[in-house]
Amino acid sequence: MSKAQHLKDQLNDLIHQARIDQAIVVMNSNHTIQAITGIVQQPNWIRGFILISDDLLTLSKPGDEKHIEAMLVLAHELTHFRNRVLSQDLLSEPITADDYVNPVLAESSFLDHGVNTESVRTKFIEEICCRHVSWRVHQDLIEDHARQRINAGVIVRPHALEDLKSNLTVGSLISCGTKIGRNFAYLF
Repeated sequence: MSKAQHLKDQLNDLIHQARIDQAIVVMNSNHTIQAITGIVQQPNWIRGFILISDDLLTLSKPGDEKHIEAMLVLAHELTHFRNRVLSQDLLSEPITADDYVNPVLAESSFLDHGVNTESVRTKFIEEICCRHVSWRVHQDLIEDHARQRINAGVIVRPHALEDLKSNLTVGSLISCGTKIGRNFAYLF
């Protein structure tokens, strides 16, 4: 994030600069946010940037927990960036009352917070997708590490690799959804 000003200096348009300033304010006001993907849309293009907390990178050393965390955060944010066009399409997709079990409750987000239902749905879908990609990367890292240990003879138990692979259970998905709901507060 300390290079954010350098990034702003490279941009000629004020829209990007204002969006970067907004992202810096959000990151400085909530120290649990380790990275933000900012998207800027114009009629003929959708651009963006990713700001990552300095601490996440400077405290990261190859092989340690912070390094893995940095890889997972980067996978998550790159997925946001990769899906930026799809996200814009979701925002413009109309929602009807038939799409919800309780349309009044769905619309209450707009009435209570000024956030329309399309935005809430889009952010939820984005987060589920990005967290799934990050989770998948983590599973690959676990599997690669375990495979190295098995090949080196450190792990000799049969079926050890299968035992280490985590399954995304219903409880995990509900827990993830609850956390996403709590984290949405900073987006709006």
